[in-house]
Amino acid sequence: PGSSGGPLCDEYGMVVGINSAAALRASGIGFAIPASVTIPTVQSLEKLGRVFHSFLGLHVVADFDFSPTGLLKVDSVVAGSPADVAGIRPNDLLLQINGKSSINSVQALLDLLDNTPVGHSIHFNILRKSTDPSSDSSTSLRISVITV
Repeated sequence: PGSSGGPLCDEYGMVVGINSAAALRASGIGFAIPASVTIPTVQSLEKLGRVFHSFLGLHVVADFDFSPTGLLKVDSVVAGSPADVAGIRPNDLLLQINGKSSINSVQALLDLLDNTPVGHSIHFNILRKSTDPSSDSSTSLRISVITV
């Protein structure tokens, strides 16, 4: 009971999430998907009959070698993906995304992607490191968001 996928309500009876799982070996510990995440999904299902997820085709990791606050470094790129077509390569550092240098965590990038409609573009300023520091280059790329 309480973790069977039903609504998670606050003290006023307002739905604040959807129960999704419980810790089996612990008492009273459960997990829920926030209502703010589920609302767009429900709206998409009601309006379109399916859920669209944005896709760039790059995997990133936090890199603290270049900046104390961290930058996102491209770990890998999916062949044929929008990121691949735009020219993003493994080890590229994402300096700015849509003019914001504060996108320094994977979650911040996912939030930005979630709020970018399919068919729109995300603008990346990248630093491409080379084995010869004098050959490091900075460039600007635009990636179109597609659906999967």
